[in-house]
Amino acid sequence: AGETRVEVVREARPRGEVRVSVRAGSQRVTVYEGREAQAWSDASARGVLVGLLGGTAGLSAVLVPVEAGRLGAPRAVTIRRPEARDRAPVGIAVAARGDDGFALVWQEASVSQPASMYTTHLVEVSAEGRAGEARASSVTWPIADVAWLPARGRYYFLLYYAAGGRADGTRFCGVHVDPGSLTATEHPFWVT
Repeated sequence: AGETRVEVVREARPRGEVRVSVRAGSQRVTVYEGREAQAWSDASARGVLVGLLGGTAGLSAVLVPVEAGRLGAPRAVTIRRPEARDRAPVGIAVAARGDDGFALVWQEASVSQPASMYTTHLVEVSAEGRAGEARASSVTWPIADVAWLPARGRYYFLLYYAAGGRADGTRFCGVHVDPGSLTATEHPFWVT
C-alpha cells in the first residue's frame, strides 16, 4: 500500500479455526477470526482488500484503509451473490485498480452437477469500501489469479486447466478481459 510494506497473514487456530490479519511494521489489524477460510488480497496506495472464501459468510471481503503509512480500522464489505440455489463459491481473487479501488472476482460451481462449467462474477469495490453490483463474466475456465492492467484499461485473468486432475497435466493461460462487458478478448492458448 503505497510506500508501506503490508502483508496479509493467515494463521491456523485450535479446533479448525483461522485468524486472518493485515500487518504493516509493528501494526496488526485482525480482519477475520472463525471457521476455516481461505484469504486472497491485493493492496493499493489507499488500502488493502482481503477477500475471504469459506468461514461463516461463505463469501465476504474486508477493506483495511492505509493513510500516512498507518493501518485504519477494518471495514466489512457487503458482497451480494446473484441468486443461484444450485451454486456455491469455489474460488476468489482480488485485483487493485489503483486509486479507483479494487475488483473482487469469484467463481461458483454447481452443487448438483460438479462437472458443469463455472460461473464467474465481478464486483468493483471503491477505495472507501463500497461494493457495486455483481456482474457476470463469460469466462468459465477456472481462475488462478486476476490483475488490473492500467496501461491497457483491462483485467488480466490467469486461468488454469487440470487435465484429469493430474499435476503433470496442469496448464496455465492468460486472457485479457474487457472491464465493461467482462468478456475475454481472446481464447485461451494453454501451455504447460
